[in-house]
Amino acid sequence: MRHFERAIVYVGLATAIGLSLGWNGIGADAVAQGSAQAQPVRIATADILNVVERLFISDRYRPAREASVQAANKKLEPMLATRAEIENMARALPSESPDRKALEERYYANEQALQQAQQTEQNQIEMANTQQLTEAYRLVVEKAQTLAKSMGYSHVVSTKLDPTGIRSTSVPGAVQEMLGRPVVLADPADDLTDRLLKEFGLENVALPTPDTQAPAAMPVAEPAAEQPPAATPK
Repeated sequence: MRHFERAIVYVGLATAIGLSLGWNGIGADAVAQGSAQAQPVRIATADILNVVERLFISDRYRPAREASVQAANKKLEPMLATRAEIENMARALPSESPDRKALEERYYANEQALQQAQQTEQNQIEMANTQQLTEAYRLVVEKAQTLAKSMGYSHVVSTKLDPTGIRSTSVPGAVQEMLGRPVVLADPADDLTDRLLKEFGLENVALPTPDTQAPAAMPVAEPAAEQPPAATPK
């Protein structure tokens, strides 16, 4: 009995404190907030990654990437020419020639400079590619927001809708594709992907397939031999 009476006292004290602070009882806040904040919720979907990828490989960004790779390879050409020159000289020298040691030192110095230059160019290209990709993502998100608002949507969820479109042949790849499909049920009429593609003029830009060989995105130098080639027997 004492426990029951003590509980009643505690409840009474809590109620008194609540009333003194302006509390109107359980559910009152929910009703008040609901009436003040309730707005219609309309959810759209969009394959944002698909649009970003198409925009990234489109003519909007691709020419700049190709020009960067060509410029990088141009910078590497003198060192590649030096490598070829040293290799030709080494082939013409007998293995016991006293000039061979100096030639080897020149060869290794050139290879070290070539590797450092190649790494520098790769880092710069990777940074530029990342900047392009993040800009493309920002533009697509902003366009999706504007489009959704104009159509009366309050939310946009980035997702792929095709559950049978998983093409990966590895478990990690398949899992990544599954993670790209967080929405398992949605009305296709609420999907903004095609509208976004049209907004950016990407309807005819096709994503590369696994069978399609993408062009090299980085400057590539042939791997160096461990040492200059030996003399060619005559």
